[in-house]
Amino acid sequence: MGVGWILGSQATSMEMLALTYGVIGGLGVGIVYNCPIGVVGRWFPERRGLAVGITVLGFGLSPLITAPIANSLIQSAGALDALWIMGLAFLVILVPLALPLAFPPAGWSPLGSAQGSSTSSDRWYNRNEMIHTRSF
Repeated sequence: MGVGWILGSQATSMEMLALTYGVIGGLGVGIVYNCPIGVVGRWFPERRGLAVGITVLGFGLSPLITAPIANSLIQSAGALDALWIMGLAFLVILVPLALPLAFPPAGWSPLGSAQGSSTSSDRWYNRNEMIHTRSF
């Protein structure tokens, strides 16, 4: 993602900007978005929906921080320099934060859960039954 933004800052045409910022940066965003979601879902199998939801919440709230910073940079340094600065910041911040991401070891289960036990019922519920369950 950061590389796409940095390359986008060097764009000399709209086509180059679309390729660097749009395609390369967009692929990076997809990777940055999907990796933590896949990992967090495995670490919290009994609360997968909650864990993934909180992770997605973090991504959804990130513009509250990045948008004012980007706006300020655009006002003071210009759009292309803002892309370069933000891209570099993303690399410096996101790469170290991504390094510890790993799936749990094979056979791992959370404390207090029986290894190999299923957290879901074998029974299928219709909508009216489902909304009356405790887990809903």
